[in-house]
Amino acid sequence: MQIERRAWQWVDWVLFGILTSGLGIGLMYIATATQLGGILYRLTLILAAVFCYLFSLLFWHPGYTNRTALPLAILISSGAFELYLTWRSQEEIVSVLSIQLIVLGFHARKQQILFNIIVFIVLFPVVEALIIQGTPNLFPIVFSRIVNAAIVFGVGLGLQKMYISHYSVKQLYEENLRVYRLVQEQNKALEQYASQIEKMTLVEERNRLAKELHDTVGHTFTSVIMGMDAVSYLMETAPDKAREKLDVLRKVARDGLEEVRRNIHQIAEPVREGTFLQQMAALANEFSAHTGTQVNFKPKGEECQLPMQVQLTMVRCLQEALTNAKRHGQASMVDIGIEYGDQQVTLTITDNGVGVENIESGFGLTAMRERLAALQGSLQFTSSIGSGVTVVCAIPVLRFK
Repeated sequence: MQIERRAWQWVDWVLFGILTSGLGIGLMYIATATQLGGILYRLTLILAAVFCYLFSLLFWHPGYTNRTALPLAILISSGAFELYLTWRSQEEIVSVLSIQLIVLGFHARKQQILFNIIVFIVLFPVVEALIIQGTPNLFPIVFSRIVNAAIVFGVGLGLQKMYISHYSVKQLYEENLRVYRLVQEQNKALEQYASQIEKMTLVEERNRLAKELHDTVGHTFTSVIMGMDAVSYLMETAPDKAREKLDVLRKVARDGLEEVRRNIHQIAEPVREGTFLQQMAALANEFSAHTGTQVNFKPKGEECQLPMQVQLTMVRCLQEALTNAKRHGQASMVDIGIEYGDQQVTLTITDNGVGVENIESGFGLTAMRERLAALQGSLQFTSSIGSGVTVVCAIPVLRFK
């Protein structure tokens, strides 16, 4: 049983209006046609017509359509009423089903179309012809009835196709509207996500620049300050040497300023020329020359090519460790070791400074730890009072080969 539950659309109300108008016209004809007999008989016919109308509405009304029962309901009500009126007339076929055929055509599906054609379009005109078989020229009348019934039923089918097409377009429009709104919501979410990413990127970039400037400025100014302390002693005893030392410090300051500018303009590292070990050795030699600290540089293992980010991280860690060794530890000697292992590269900086009991992570040490953590690396400190500080920075190398 095919039951459809939906709100009526405009086409349903049009069919309902046509059906109701047909009932009204039929009632007016019955009420005014004197050839149908007396008032009581005509009243009976009016009640029968109203019954046929209401009986069909039991299976087709707003919110409910029973496609299987509707043709049967029309058959046993309006169909029987038409056969009765034809039998009573004995002279002509009385049409009652014409308007109902539009409704049947509109609601017919594949299963009901053949049934409706056989019963209402073919069988009924033949039965009615047998009822009034004494009428001359019966075949043209039957043929005309079949053609008219087929046309009316076809109008109902056409309305059905038009409605289905309209409904499909409406569904497609609603689906497109839903997708459009979904895309709008996703676009808003992407815009918010992009805004958050932009803010996070700006914060990350500010932190990166802060770390770069801290390492560069701290290392450069430590070297300059230590060198100027030495110059202050040499100015009276060895002016020429002091002047030479001052020229070197001036160059260090200029180089530091240039590196700060490069960081501000985000120029790619490394700044120095040569291999990674040559850059680290040059950094150690410069620090030794400017601060008077004995620096021993001892690489171990076969050097392998490291990404620029790894090289820069190691350079910054060495700068921070050397600066801390001189500024806070007052070290006179620093040992630098770089070991290339099978799974990681390790930078070890050991000084003979005063040492500390508990190392507190300031901005520089925090920056070192974050740099290493970003590359899956690790940072370790070892220190005690009077025995200096050992800093160990390790970064995996397998992921960078």
